[in-house]
Amino acid sequence: MKTPSWLLLGVCAACGPAQPPENPASPAGTDSVAAVAPPAPAPVDDFLNPAWFKMARQDTFRVTTRTGPEGGFDLGTGKLIKLTASQEKRYLQGKTRPRAQREIAPYYFYSLQQNTPQRQEITILHDDGEFLFELLRLVYDARHQLISRETVAHFGADGGELTRAYGVFETPTQFRLTALHEGVTGEDSVATQSEIDSVVTLYAVEADKFRQVGRSRYQRHKTKPLGQ
Repeated sequence: MKTPSWLLLGVCAACGPAQPPENPASPAGTDSVAAVAPPAPAPVDDFLNPAWFKMARQDTFRVTTRTGPEGGFDLGTGKLIKLTASQEKRYLQGKTRPRAQREIAPYYFYSLQQNTPQRQEITILHDDGEFLFELLRLVYDARHQLISRETVAHFGADGGELTRAYGVFETPTQFRLTALHEGVTGEDSVATQSEIDSVVTLYAVEADKFRQVGRSRYQRHKTKPLGQ
């Protein structure tokens, strides 16, 4: 086997100054380029657990309802996770409520909107213990301090009255909340008459704080044939 010429350079007195090979063999088990250590993993932040949130991220904020097995409204609270007393303290950041009040008017984790080290945004559903369910949007800063709490949707049904509201960011700095209230005004053998009041409220948004800048009211009547 012919000895590689570069190995002879170190022992040849007649040769000129030794030159390193153009492509020396790499040491066994290493690359020719020095290995770069992978970045250290970011610390795990346990402030929010995505598994708590059973509803999809909201683009238009609304309280999802379905027709129940007996004809009423099903809001799916049986599948939602209820906040414990310590979680209410941590995420609502207010006074601790008595146990009886927590049982009558619970809060539920709803949707996870954003979860980054700098900013966290969630929605939770609040049952007022009577007939109204409010969807609250909660925003936290990098220290997990609550910096914004706004009602962005609601749903309620009581006898012949129905109220619902949904909200949407029209731009990053403008939020619109549309609330509808429907009440039965009459009924005969063929149809039900209802009156629908609508209120559209506009808010300017700055640093996640809402400031009302406009409100419009509308009214209309609806006739619904029985059986529909």
